[in-house]
Amino acid sequence: MIDLKPFCSTAEIRPDLLDPWSHGEYTYATNGFIAVRVPRRPDAADKSSEGESCAGTVDSYLTGVETADMAPLPDVEPPAVPAYVPTPCMPCAGTGREHVTQCRDCRGAGMHECQTCHHEDECETCHGSGQIVRAATTEDDPKQVVDCDECGGTGDTGDHDHRPIVYTRVGPYWVDRYLVVLMQSLPGMVIDLAVTQWHAPPESVTAWRKATPIQFRFDGGVGCVMPLRPERTAEATACEVEV
Repeated sequence: MIDLKPFCSTAEIRPDLLDPWSHGEYTYATNGFIAVRVPRRPDAADKSSEGESCAGTVDSYLTGVETADMAPLPDVEPPAVPAYVPTPCMPCAGTGREHVTQCRDCRGAGMHECQTCHHEDECETCHGSGQIVRAATTEDDPKQVVDCDECGGTGDTGDHDHRPIVYTRVGPYWVDRYLVVLMQSLPGMVIDLAVTQWHAPPESVTAWRKATPIQFRFDGGVGCVMPLRPERTAEATACEVEV
């Protein structure tokens, strides 16, 4: 029995796709770019009401999948994932540490009092914080150095969870690397290699968004996957299955 969890979404904005669910005779799993359907499993939550829409959408993409002519998944060596490139934190200049001292102009109060009308205004030097903060250096007093609030002391503000799109050739299609790896994990995998609408540049962006996903079968179930637009190898953009 295959593990359906890797085919689920990890995006918190789609709580309905975070786990496999059951509806009718089947159990489903999808992350919006790949979807699988297997005979109903008792361990998957039943969503006969709220899951009906998603299940209906996936079913519509799988029309005729059981009888379609398919071939074994081409032998593909997934390319290497590009190395993560840190984004230096601007407030601490990538050091992860900040030098903090009391503002001399307002003496830490964050406000200035007008000597004539006694009206208080925000200190223009520290912008009301009462502190002067800058990137730390090796010459600073260690007692006045703290972890940077912006990056948490890492010196990096990049998105570690961001997964770069990696174009991977699968027969006549371009497919994101991680989707290829997921398909390769399925036993007895066969795929439809004849969906011509994915073989050439599209007539319009709208046409691509309405394009039919690529169907596949495997031992114990069926599924579909959205390839990448072949004309956008430089600026990779995946088409998402609307579920």
